[in-house]
Amino acid sequence: GELKMLAVLVYSLFLSAVSGQTVCGSDDISRCAVNSAMGYFSLPRCTVVQTQVNCLWEQRCGPSPRLIDAMKECKVTGPTNTQPQLERLLPGITIEELHNGFKLGRWTCQDVAKYYTDRITLKNPFLKAIINTNPAAQTEARQLDAKMTSTGGTLEALHCVPVIVKDNINVQGLPTTAGSKALLQHRPTADATIIDRLRKQGALIIGKANTAEWGNCEFFSHSSNGGFCRSPYDIDELASCGQDATASAIAAGFGIIGVTTYGELSASWNNLFAYQTTWGSIPMTGVIPAYNWSDSISIVAKHVSDIAIAADAVENVKKYAVSVNTALAATTIGFVQAFNPNLQARATKLLDEFSTLLKTSSGITEVKKLATIDSTVQPLLQSMSTEKGKFDCRNAAAKAVLEEYWKLAGSQFASTASLISTGTLSTTGFTEDFKIQLFEPIEKSTAVVVTACKALNDLRTQLATKLEKVLTDNSVSALVYFESMTRPIAPAQSGSYCPTPTGTFITRTSTHAGWPSVTIPVGFDGGLPLGLVLLGKPGTEGDLMKIAKAWENLVKDKLLRHPPVQYI
Repeated sequence: GELKMLAVLVYSLFLSAVSGQTVCGSDDISRCAVNSAMGYFSLPRCTVVQTQVNCLWEQRCGPSPRLIDAMKECKVTGPTNTQPQLERLLPGITIEELHNGFKLGRWTCQDVAKYYTDRITLKNPFLKAIINTNPAAQTEARQLDAKMTSTGGTLEALHCVPVIVKDNINVQGLPTTAGSKALLQHRPTADATIIDRLRKQGALIIGKANTAEWGNCEFFSHSSNGGFCRSPYDIDELASCGQDATASAIAAGFGIIGVTTYGELSASWNNLFAYQTTWGSIPMTGVIPAYNWSDSISIVAKHVSDIAIAADAVENVKKYAVSVNTALAATTIGFVQAFNPNLQARATKLLDEFSTLLKTSSGITEVKKLATIDSTVQPLLQSMSTEKGKFDCRNAAAKAVLEEYWKLAGSQFASTASLISTGTLSTTGFTEDFKIQLFEPIEKSTAVVVTACKALNDLRTQLATKLEKVLTDNSVSALVYFESMTRPIAPAQSGSYCPTPTGTFITRTSTHAGWPSVTIPVGFDGGLPLGLVLLGKPGTEGDLMKIAKAWENLVKDKLLRHPPVQYI
């Protein structure tokens, strides 16, 4: 094992040399040692290699990403017997398993905080999923341990559950940058509403996830602050990890719960479940807006039961965690192919497997293929994506919400204008539409904007009405569809933060309608995960979770315990 590691290191340095890149020297290694996972490896050689790898990554000296494959031989042993126990439970640990460990004295919250922050230090440098870790995690963990002791072992619903937060959501004491270097010193002094609700249930914030800069891209998580997030399922290629890296971080085992906005696509590309809340059901206070007209809070996780517990917290209710494991009443769901016209043969195969297997679950009576639906639904979806008035409304609304955001406690800037005046804001690589959306003056009159917003709201109402008619006409309780079948690959040298991939179609059906959804992982194509979206009308959130739970029970050993190989 040691000889193999040494050979791989020498070979990687050779590749760096012949490629004309600088090889890190001993001073660099010493400087990087602070950021390495020294002390967590059973072999001395592994410590040396890991230090060198971190150094090479940090300095971009060009080691082969395949070093990670060799590094799998470096077994994590930890300074105490608590770390191996956590390692054995990963990557599929649930909140229930975590809490059982606390009750049995197998680990403390401080052990958990150290484990996840060390794991990020070790695994994140090339993935670039995490922008910042929480420097107060250990302090907060000690407080949670003390609280557990003082209450006689009673645990809150999210006691010490490690949470990763998209970096457009305020976390007290941490920078909220929306991926922009211009906001590196922006440290809100109050939590966003959703974070406050999570903390009140005992959640432990581990870190902030990379995101498309200012939310300007649906396809890629690429920012001046965080770099380009790679897919944990194929880090050797520039396969997209989604609009933000929250899901990739959870897939890589950096946390148990991820909190983001529009998590459907990222979850489906990272073998995760995601719950997208009904639009407007959760206050977005403390969230830097992107598409605030349709932005909704999403929760991503590896298990539906964990999503249900977190959903209770963020919606300030007590119903999902109790009901998700109860029997599902006779349910028929309908697959809508028309939502995604780029479906290929592999989609049909995955759907057939999904339908056949799901019908073996108690409660699911049929998965109907809805070959045709109301002919006006698809045009409505297209209209809401391309309607000219949409931009007049969205741009004005986004600007207004952003101005309100700067008024929150601890904001670095008094207004968007004050941010622009610093000269630190760069929009290089942004689309022209996005530059207009947030950073250029409103050119339309108030009357034009009001008219545009009314038209857009009318379209949303029409779409919701049509979707409800599809449910009724086909006697189905929920709709299921692929949000996107194509995983975009970014060009190696693009010059754009959002290169437009070919053949990629995103429906955004739930966000356009304002309806809740649950994303479920259904399989792999070329080694990369694919997911389906379950869509239901407001009020059926619990039923959607039950369907997803029924699916999880059927495939958890085959599918959900299939982690990214580089992050085992």
